[in-house]
Amino acid sequence: MTNISKKTFAAIVVLITFIALQWGFAFVSAEYVVLYNQAVRPIVYGALLIFVIAYIGKDERPVLKAGDSTLWALIFAMAYLFVLFILGIFFGFGTNVMAPNAAVITNNFWNITPIFVMGNVIRYKILKNVSRDDSVKVIAILTIAFSIVGFSELRQMAQGSSIDFGEFIFASVFFAVMLNLTAAYFAHRGSLLSVFIISGVYSLPPSFSPILPNILSFPWALISTTVIGISLYFYIMLTADKTRKHHEPPEYSKHDNWIRRQLSLYNLIYLGAAFTLGAFLLGFFSTYPIAVLTHSMTGTFDRGSIVFLNRVPDGQAFDMVGENYIIHFNAMNREYIHRVIEFEYDSNGDRVFITKGDANDFPDPWRVQQQDIIGVAWGSIPFIGYPRVALHLLSGGG
Repeated sequence: MTNISKKTFAAIVVLITFIALQWGFAFVSAEYVVLYNQAVRPIVYGALLIFVIAYIGKDERPVLKAGDSTLWALIFAMAYLFVLFILGIFFGFGTNVMAPNAAVITNNFWNITPIFVMGNVIRYKILKNVSRDDSVKVIAILTIAFSIVGFSELRQMAQGSSIDFGEFIFASVFFAVMLNLTAAYFAHRGSLLSVFIISGVYSLPPSFSPILPNILSFPWALISTTVIGISLYFYIMLTADKTRKHHEPPEYSKHDNWIRRQLSLYNLIYLGAAFTLGAFLLGFFSTYPIAVLTHSMTGTFDRGSIVFLNRVPDGQAFDMVGENYIIHFNAMNREYIHRVIEFEYDSNGDRVFITKGDANDFPDPWRVQQQDIIGVAWGSIPFIGYPRVALHLLSGGG
């Protein structure tokens, strides 16, 4: 204990407690899940809060430029809400199944608010005025702790349910780490109100907003992670400029080298976000993008648009595709994205689909087999696919 500061020890206690809490959640019987979330979690958080306050003690030292942190948190929050509004314009708004009416929103409020409030007070209490020597490791420990406690997929894995592991890593994990890293940095540098604003605006809309943009969980997490990362970057730059006059610039020993400096936590997270975006654009996830290369869907998806699709797993086309759906499929050794106008049954009794481009006068001359369907479209963004169109034309495409 003599070599570990109080705040480092408190952060380790939080980490161990959250791991135990998630372990219990992963294996608790289904009939006790509601009780676990509504009783056990708040009790554990309350006990942790009492421990942290009693163990660390009262800290009346003011936080430098705390008011500025609240202002910047509001600016970043408004920027994120604006991004969601733009997404809603492009993809449309739909009913949020997690908060469809006032009764569910009220239930979510009583289930989530105590955890949200106590968790952020714990985070702020530990990180407020943490020493320079301890700041990096305490931020890292709490970022890991609060990220773990948010992984609901751990229960699915423990119960043997299948999940898309790639989406879990790149969407849930990177999103949670970036969100909690940003909240931790605001707790270290700013006010408690700024922590509530930052963590709330990114984590609470799915539980409290009755309408949301019509985008799936993976692109939602990808967009949110990108916006959070940009906000964190700017806030780090802003606080670095304002605090340099109050602290000596960092010094590196002769054993430090360029690689060690570059492999910082922030750079690794940005590298991970870039890798995630690249993997998404290359189609490695169940949600993937393609560019519209022709005019056959003009009026719905113009040439040069990027269309977002949900991948259709083998054997599930019968359940996932119906009349009037827009599908991405293979036919005549090429890929197309056309609308299903009707279906029929072949000589084997299997359903086959008749397709047509919205701008075409006649249906396609083929029948699309279920195994040839790749994905189902759910949204698009115009214009940004033109680089892919240019490559298509340069390669001899029409």
